[in-house]
Amino acid sequence: MKLRSKMSVFIGLPVLLVLLILSVVSYKYSDRLLVNESENSMKMTAGKYGSDIESIISKNTAYIDVISLELGQETNSNERILKTLQYYSKNFPNTLGFFMGFENGEYLDGTDWVPDTSFNHKTREWYKNAMAKDISVISKPYLNAIDNSLIVSISKQVKSSDGKIKGVVGTDISTKEIIEEVNSIKVGKTGAAFLLDGEGNFMVHSKYTLTDNISTVENGDLQTKVSNFLSGQSDFFQAKVGGAQRFYFTYPIKNTNWVLALSVPKAEVL
Repeated sequence: MKLRSKMSVFIGLPVLLVLLILSVVSYKYSDRLLVNESENSMKMTAGKYGSDIESIISKNTAYIDVISLELGQETNSNERILKTLQYYSKNFPNTLGFFMGFENGEYLDGTDWVPDTSFNHKTREWYKNAMAKDISVISKPYLNAIDNSLIVSISKQVKSSDGKIKGVVGTDISTKEIIEEVNSIKVGKTGAAFLLDGEGNFMVHSKYTLTDNISTVENGDLQTKVSNFLSGQSDFFQAKVGGAQRFYFTYPIKNTNWVLALSVPKAEVL
């Protein structure tokens, strides 16, 4: 081999090796940039819509806070208390009526619903949870027995001016507005969002319902990621679902144990 050829090989191979290394590094750097961009985009989207959901919850919680104070100032006249419950039941949108359970066992309902003799409000979650905390509390989501729609109860203690607990006032609220908010979220071309309760059950999803849990759907592909979804902290991670890698971003909804999650196929990002 001529000297010139030997020198070309001697110089060329290292140059090719360096170019190859630079190409790999550049690819990985570009890959990281795209992942970071996706994370930031999902974070901003989750923050915006998560804040909207929090505003919906805060609005309904404010209703209960106001009514609790008003009922606390009422005399012990059940007639006046019932009229107050009836007024707010008719005039506050997105609620399914206001009701109050008393410490002495009495119960009044602003929708004029009269329970049967077996009904004991003191055994209900909305009453027990409110009695345990001196703040407005939100129940686990459940299905309305009338139309099978998803609802939650918000309740709070009612205290007289001397601080004595008179009972608990509560309301059932429709989640229709929240469902529409979540379903309107777009992530990339085919990504979407869903909402979980504190136990990982689906409150809002295009395919799953409240009887489905994040740990068991998709043939259990997300079981190892349950802690990421329910940690109570925002998180960005990826998981293989149905044979394909997906990116996820979670946003915990303030003053609840709910989680807004965004998901997009990794192939759309990279």
